[in-house]
Amino acid sequence: MSSPGGYGRFLEHLESKVGGIKHVEGPEVNGGNRGYALIFSHLPDPGVATVTTNGVRFQQITSILPEEFTCSLQEDQERFARYLVDTVAGLAISSGRGLEYEQVVKNEQPIIADTQMQGILASPSPFFGSEFDLYRDDNGQPSLQIITLIPVTAAEADFVEEADAEELYDIWRENRTNLLNVYRESAL
Repeated sequence: MSSPGGYGRFLEHLESKVGGIKHVEGPEVNGGNRGYALIFSHLPDPGVATVTTNGVRFQQITSILPEEFTCSLQEDQERFARYLVDTVAGLAISSGRGLEYEQVVKNEQPIIADTQMQGILASPSPFFGSEFDLYRDDNGQPSLQIITLIPVTAAEADFVEEADAEELYDIWRENRTNLLNVYRESAL
């Protein structure tokens, strides 16, 4: 099935990677139209909640490809994934600029209360494989980039800005850092 821009199978693409769709929060949840919906998905094993925007790609945002944002966390932290995705999508729309992989957006204080997380890292998905990151249209051409938002500590954000994200990914792998838990300690 085709749709404008070749996005007719976007929801199927999500479900095949991040699990079944639990519910959708419409774009008018707070009265006005924010320009995108939020899709809440769930993988029961190992208990991962994912929140993904649906509609950011239709907004006036400068980016290499049209973008949607996603965040996966432990199922009991779904509200934090929603907050991060909604906040980043709102900032992207208001600034007119999307995110690029390995870009860090950080704050002077924790972005989630009672955690060490002071920013997000825009990344390819460390959870769902490279086929998740690029949605392809009916002709097999990349038509949408899915940007995964990973909560990071101030030390991790600074490290990416000084070194690069690949080195941080290596450190996370070596330390078996649980990127699905916003209450984790810094890997640095």
